[in-house]
Amino acid sequence: MLHIDMEAEESIKDTHLELQESISNWGNLLIALGGALKPIKCFYHLISFGWKADGSWRYSTNECNEELDIVVPMPGRTEAKIEHVLVNQASKTLGVMTCPSGAHVGALQRMKDRAQEWVDLIKKGKMLHRHV
Repeated sequence: MLHIDMEAEESIKDTHLELQESISNWGNLLIALGGALKPIKCFYHLISFGWKADGSWRYSTNECNEELDIVVPMPGRTEAKIEHVLVNQASKTLGVMTCPSGAHVGALQRMKDRAQEWVDLIKKGKMLHRHV
């Protein structure tokens, strides 16, 4: 879920509150329809920027601020905290490793790991003479 308001200048706290409200509404709708979010599969990136003395920007370290935690509603009117992921940390979404910063290290590592799994399986397998 992408939550952004390009028409407004929001503080990180304003953005956090809007994001939490949106996720709560979505999660409660799922519960009303008989489903629920799975916190183990949920994560979020809360992105903002800081400015260096030379005028260049950097990503702010919002994941270190516990006030910016996000929770998902659960059946029984409970809540579960979800993971606040670093902007440069790749996470698996629909089988693909991506991250907001565009760093490709996670995606490449996943491809290497999968290729190595296949190589290992092939090495363990035995080819019968009739397959030649």
